[in-house]
Amino acid sequence: MSLPIEPVIQYLHALAVAVLLGKVVLLSFVVAPILAKNLEREPFGKVVRRLFPAYYALGDGRGCGGIVVCDRPRSHSCAQSFIAGLRRDVAGDPGD
Repeated sequence: MSLPIEPVIQYLHALAVAVLLGKVVLLSFVVAPILAKNLEREPFGKVVRRLFPAYYALGDGRGCGGIVVCDRPRSHSCAQSFIAGLRRDVAGDPGD
């Protein structure tokens, strides 16, 4: 009996991207503006200094998770596909 691993890998990759995007949007457009409006400069700095290590650890963890999930043998790695897509975008080529 073989396990259907491809859907699991796709889900984990999508989850990693969603967490990365979600944390950026949440901090940039929700948390930071609320804190900036309601705290003075020094307390705001203290909160941000406490918040940023967890923020970056979450990003690092999800980024590494996405790379690990994506970095498996196939005809092209995810990084190669991403770079090829960027090249097409820059060149204005719509691709396939």
